[in-house]
Amino acid sequence: MTRLAFIDCETTGLNPADHVPWEIAYILREPGQPDRETVLHFEPTATEMAHADAKGLEICRFHERTTAPGFAWTERTGGLDRLKRDLAGAHMAGNVVSFDAEMIARGLLGEWPPPWHYHLIDVEALAVGALAARGDTVSLPWDSEEISARLGVTPPRGDDRHTALADARWARDLYDAVMRGGAA
Repeated sequence: MTRLAFIDCETTGLNPADHVPWEIAYILREPGQPDRETVLHFEPTATEMAHADAKGLEICRFHERTTAPGFAWTERTGGLDRLKRDLAGAHMAGNVVSFDAEMIARGLLGEWPPPWHYHLIDVEALAVGALAARGDTVSLPWDSEEISARLGVTPPRGDDRHTALADARWARDLYDAVMRGGAA
């Protein structure tokens, strides 16, 4: 079995040229090991915050979450080293994982090529394919929550919605539903 990293990031906006990830969560699945969850928080610089998208920060509740009791930023150098080490050679899987991959590689690591395997697994596209294979009608643009429900997977709700760990868990559960026959 190949190493998988179910991943999601919350960012200061949607443009990798102007915005950066501030929260990255991944669930590392390695052969013979239990899944391991990691959450890293990287504090944006003053310049990065000056370029932040206010609506994007509102959606992921940046100000509310980063000022909550017990919240702590990850030490940058050690966190980046851990991220590179954990993701080295792994296949990244997530909901629209190409966004996460580019934001992390260009916006945070500042390097190309990134350390992970170049085959990315978009679990939403995987799920749509599984539904189509069983004869279900799928129309564009598809709705992520509706696709998940049709496969018996509940997306994050309430305060969990748009947190990197809850969304990484959602990606893992959707992947597992398809790959373990939940779509049949």
